[in-house]
Amino acid sequence: MTEATTTAAPVETPLPEATLQPDTGEESFHEHEARTMALTSHETAFMAELAPHAGATPRRGLRFVNVYRLIRTSLPLHEHETLVGGEGEQTAYRALLTQLAIVTGAPAIAPVYFDHLAALAAGNLAEAREYKGLADLIAALGEDDRVTASTEAAPLLGALQILRDSVAPQGLGNDPALLATLHNTASVARRYSFTARPH
Repeated sequence: MTEATTTAAPVETPLPEATLQPDTGEESFHEHEARTMALTSHETAFMAELAPHAGATPRRGLRFVNVYRLIRTSLPLHEHETLVGGEGEQTAYRALLTQLAIVTGAPAIAPVYFDHLAALAAGNLAEAREYKGLADLIAALGEDDRVTASTEAAPLLGALQILRDSVAPQGLGNDPALLATLHNTASVARRYSFTARPH
């Protein structure tokens, strides 16, 4: 009589904290990671526009690219598919990339940017509200002495202007919806900041 053999159940290795388990269905984690590491032409084109404002050193530029790739691979598929859109029409990837450029290229005044963003976003949700958008945010930052006196003013305001120019053809240059998208993606960008991490 042959004696039955038993096999120990495999032990699942926990994923690093920096990434989230993607909702891949039949697709393996490594297949998902490899596929989502490939940026679309819309993402690479927008990153190229932002690159001059993402830091004055090659190391900062590389960090800008690698952090975005890390965030991208951590998204579940259903979110990844709506991040960019088939024609690059979505604003989420542009809002996220812009804020990653800010925390990388203007780390000292990034907290000032996030404070202004939060204040305007909160104001848009108030009962007695006058809706504000990206143009209002840029104007507020341009009047803040902490920004204008900083050597990082150019990369901060430059990155925001690139975002504004990119959405202008869609009529979103001062749309409150874009400000809301910036606010909704701000916490993700802030996790990778040395000076503006969320509390």
